[in-house]
Amino acid sequence: MADLLDRLPSEDRDCVRDHFGDSEYETLAATTLARLFLDFATAERLLECFETEASSGLALIEAQDGGLTPDTRLCLVALSYDHPELFALRIGVPLDALETDHLKVHQMFLDIFGCMVPLEQLVLTARIRLGLEMADPLMMRDAEFVFTEDEVSCISRIFDDWEALLDAPPEVALSRPEARVVGAECFGSARAEFQIRFFGATLLASLTGSGSQESLNCLVNFLGERPSFLASYASLPFEEFRVARDPAVFEANLDRYTEVVQDGIPLLDCLSDDELRRFQQRIPPALRAFQSHRDSSE
Repeated sequence: MADLLDRLPSEDRDCVRDHFGDSEYETLAATTLARLFLDFATAERLLECFETEASSGLALIEAQDGGLTPDTRLCLVALSYDHPELFALRIGVPLDALETDHLKVHQMFLDIFGCMVPLEQLVLTARIRLGLEMADPLMMRDAEFVFTEDEVSCISRIFDDWEALLDAPPEVALSRPEARVVGAECFGSARAEFQIRFFGATLLASLTGSGSQESLNCLVNFLGERPSFLASYASLPFEEFRVARDPAVFEANLDRYTEVVQDGIPLLDCLSDDELRRFQQRIPPALRAFQSHRDSSE
């Protein structure tokens, strides 16, 4: 809170001190933003002092999101005042604590994305994607629902340790020499179709923690209608960003990368209401996991 209070315009900061008194003001300064917004009565008293909406709202945004362009920050300020609960979401208050409709939250996330310039959209996408992997690493078992019984039977004959591989990341199984044999013997001419199904299953599991066959079928249809999407998505330099933590990794092919990310947004329409809710609940911990990993590596 001290960082936010220091950024407030002087008249708004004086209002907070007068409103709370010197002793409570110091207690407030030592409180984290997330803890403050769990106490909605106190948070409401604080926001009453934000008479200078643009500058005070900007102070809150800047306290949490250094590095955004001025236009993006001002857009987020306006959005936050239209949706006050967004203040709380952005500083780590659990989604469940807000009792906010998941469709409204989804629209807010889309509006946040719309406030951002292309490079910021790519960075946010990378932070969510990498953070999901850090917070809850994907294992083959998470995407097991994509295989039919006949496919599992065939794969098990080729992979002697298939059950053990189910508890390993997908890239471990795919990097094994047997993977090529599986592709030829278990899928044959349908190999390309299975690659789409498998990507859809891993994406669904990564976003929601699990997935339904109905949502998977929707993703498969979406990807089938966009044959170049998989290769384009695979070209996104997420791993380079994880290592370098530098947005510059996206700049060489900014237009193409941005197009891929924006084309992928309709994928979320394939999620059921429950899956969309789970995805929303996974975003804040993912962003915290990414930040924590970044801080520990510096």
